[in-house]
Amino acid sequence: MLRIVRRQVLLVVLVGVLGLLVGGAVHVVRKPHYEASADLLLKQNDPAETVTDQTTNNVDPARYAAAQAIILTSPAVAQRAAAALADGTTAQQITDAVTVASGDNTDVLTISATSGDAGRAAATANAVGAAYIESNRLNDVAALQAAAAGIQTQLDTLSRRIVDLTSTAVARGGNVAADPSLTAANAQYSELYSRQQDLLIDASLKRGDAQLVSPATAPPGPSGLSMLKMAVLGLLLGLVVGLALAWLRESVGDRVRSREELQELSDLAVLGELPRDRQTQRREDHVAVITHPTGAFAESVRSLRSNITFLGIDSPITSVLVTSAMPGDGKTTVAANLAASFAQAGLRTVVVSADLRRPRVELLLGVDNSKHGLTGVLVEAARQGRGVPLAGQQALARQALSGALRQTTTENLSILPSGQCPPNPADLLASPQMDFVLEVLGEHFDRVVVDASPVLAVTDAAVLAPKVGNVLLVASSGSTRRRAVSRMVSAISATRVSVLGVVLNRADVDKGIATGYYGVEAYDAPSTPREAVPSPTAGGVAGRRVATDGRHAPPAATD
Repeated sequence: MLRIVRRQVLLVVLVGVLGLLVGGAVHVVRKPHYEASADLLLKQNDPAETVTDQTTNNVDPARYAAAQAIILTSPAVAQRAAAALADGTTAQQITDAVTVASGDNTDVLTISATSGDAGRAAATANAVGAAYIESNRLNDVAALQAAAAGIQTQLDTLSRRIVDLTSTAVARGGNVAADPSLTAANAQYSELYSRQQDLLIDASLKRGDAQLVSPATAPPGPSGLSMLKMAVLGLLLGLVVGLALAWLRESVGDRVRSREELQELSDLAVLGELPRDRQTQRREDHVAVITHPTGAFAESVRSLRSNITFLGIDSPITSVLVTSAMPGDGKTTVAANLAASFAQAGLRTVVVSADLRRPRVELLLGVDNSKHGLTGVLVEAARQGRGVPLAGQQALARQALSGALRQTTTENLSILPSGQCPPNPADLLASPQMDFVLEVLGEHFDRVVVDASPVLAVTDAAVLAPKVGNVLLVASSGSTRRRAVSRMVSAISATRVSVLGVVLNRADVDKGIATGYYGVEAYDAPSTPREAVPSPTAGGVAGRRVATDGRHAPPAATD
């Protein structure tokens, strides 16, 4: 994850800052809400409200509190509270604004009300509490009065019976006071009457089985987070979202996007970054080093050339195979521009079009590919070399090359076109004749740049790499997949050749800046001509070395 953060740090920071700004904006834009709370003490079967013993009717306190919390938020209580407020607040608005919670003490319920006005929030909480108490009281009183009315019916019945019993006893001339039936009826009447009076007393004492012990007061400030806390929360959420987007971009995109990422994936030195060049992308016959030598792209190629030269300071690197993971990464563009750069430095250079499946370097350098090329050289050398000794086969390869090499419009730059596309490119490139061709070219040119097929598409580059000896890998920013880079390096490393490094093509760099190994700025051409400064390798060191190492003149290159 740390690697992802390092690669996508800009995305994470931008989303985090956006979250911070959004958090602050939300705090500014949103309407303030005030919250007020009132504490309600439940008094289940309060002895002060009854003259009878009702403790046997107690239920579990927690269940009782839960039931009362539901009643507190009921429409009946809300309607009574709305009527008490008498400020236009509806019962539904009260229901939406009020919440009830019980703390550790199940005897106390906290009524919380929110509103855009601090005073109204406190009034709403208190009104709900008062409405609940009054509603409970009225319900209890109604129940007690109903019970008293029922007893009254029994008393009326007993009263009529007592009258009848008294009349019968008098008619018989007996002792009324000693009549057992009359005595029992009078005792029952007295008991019922006493119970009725107790119920009526209880009704008069009822206060709602609850008490508002802590009325709500207007809060001093709005509820919720402060501006600072909202901004910090927005920042944290933004960073989380930024990390998620970075991970998603890395896992879904799977594209190489930076020099650091390419170096980390390949575990190789990044020898150069070639910026996006519009002309190179638009025109198929455009070699920036030749057509625009003072531009950023050309400067980056020269930086790449210098880095390759520095790698061979002890043992000069005379041949380079340029390849990539997949088609479209720009390896042919890199090969053509690198060869042109070597030629501009005064080095006799040849580009070998060894991509026998999709040759393009001829189009870049403006050379006709319909004539005799590499394919014809290999086939002719193989046909004539059957049974011929090694030295004779080299001579045959030299003779075949003399008619295949083409001179480009750039001084010191020749090309060996691919020729016709054969049905078996890998077999041709793996043949001994290819070794002879590379040996002859190495004898007569200071630099040999080989444009090979993509590594992961076909096996041609893996077959050809050991023959060339030095490999330069190309990856395209925003196009080459990270997994492709790893597989490309593994495939080339398996051939046990010298991998010079990697080049990041189409890199996103500042306009006018060529970010090569040293990040050298590209200068425009001077307004006045300047005297050409001879290259150290043009007619100097390289020229003396060529003159004294016994090399033959290169095979004739035709226009």
